[in-house]
Amino acid sequence: MGQVPNKNSAADSCVKCNEGEYNDISGSDACKKCPAGTAHNEKGKQNCPLCQLKQFQQLTGQTTYYIN
Repeated sequence: MGQVPNKNSAADSCVKCNEGEYNDISGSDACKKCPAGTAHNEKGKQNCPLCQLKQFQQLTGQTTYYIN
């Protein structure tokens, strides 16, 4: 999880999902954008952390939070 099959390689290899994306289903072939209210700035994540107190993020697929 946190990665998807590498479509540019004949070998059985995977690539990590990008920042602002995640993959929480083993065997899935697509990364999903982090939903609104979440964000992260690391590759290969299995989930997107919720905004903390006084933080917000209204858009999907984001890597940073805004401070309220």
